[in-house]
Amino acid sequence: MKVIFDGNYLYHRSFSVFATYYKDQDMSEVLSNPELQQVLIRKCVTDLCATVNKLRTVDEVIVVIDSRSWRYNHHANYKYKATKVAKDYQKEFEEVLNKFEALLRKRGLIVSRVPGTEGDDLLYMWSSYYETIEDEQVVIVSADADIRQLITEKISVLNSNSKNLKMYCTEDNEEYWNEYFDNFLEVQVVDPMFILIGKAILGDSGDNIPTIKKGFGEKSFEKFYQTLNTKIMQTFMNNNINKLAEYLSKNFCKFTNELPLDTVTEAIKFNLQLAWLDIKVYQEFEGEEFVDSILDSIYTEMGSYSYNKSFSLENFYGMLLK
Repeated sequence: MKVIFDGNYLYHRSFSVFATYYKDQDMSEVLSNPELQQVLIRKCVTDLCATVNKLRTVDEVIVVIDSRSWRYNHHANYKYKATKVAKDYQKEFEEVLNKFEALLRKRGLIVSRVPGTEGDDLLYMWSSYYETIEDEQVVIVSADADIRQLITEKISVLNSNSKNLKMYCTEDNEEYWNEYFDNFLEVQVVDPMFILIGKAILGDSGDNIPTIKKGFGEKSFEKFYQTLNTKIMQTFMNNNINKLAEYLSKNFCKFTNELPLDTVTEAIKFNLQLAWLDIKVYQEFEGEEFVDSILDSIYTEMGSYSYNKSFSLENFYGMLLK
């Protein structure tokens, strides 16, 4: 089994706990303190190891980390709400993340970080590689609901947050994961297409992706989704983004009975461009060289992995921190 960590989620989650102990102090000073930096890094490592130990059959661990997204080339305000006010300690915060990355690399884990590529894109590329080329089972560790669009028969998503500990999977894998965890955590079946189409129609306030129609909320979307033909959508998804956008817009205009078709088509296409984790999107909007740069990085990083299927999880923590 391959485990792919959303590194930014792992780091931010650990930091949120770490910060509570120093909430009355200047965080820039806290994060500049070498000893406290090690405290935060050890927290990250502990969380990583605890998750790996929940998955008893792991043979490779991959951690992906964000870079500034290519999506800003097409939408200047992408994720604007989340980034318009940088924290006073942003520089120090990123410096500790870089040190955490360096530690993981030093200890022989695969760390994937590609200029212009978000962690989400790397989660897609790595999981697709292992699923299709290596024919391996993959678990993505992330609390980001968008990542659930990647779920297949061989790709599942684990939310490792203790307050919302869940394994998301296809219906075919529900029984397997229930037996695997012996009912230790909740297993929830997800329709990955519902996740993607939902973001294309409803938008995403966190990423500053606009909704197609104001006042059209989740309950309305659920009713709309029931009118769609999943087999037709899957066919269009296997071809190109334009066909999928056209199909969705025609049905959306019919369902709402008020918006001009051309405007809706362009709006849905735009949202799909920002939301859809798929190689066809990268090829259409960024070109083959961009895709090649990600693939080259993947093949390079794979060669850096220093453990094999026989590595012991019992000394995994010690190997990272020694």
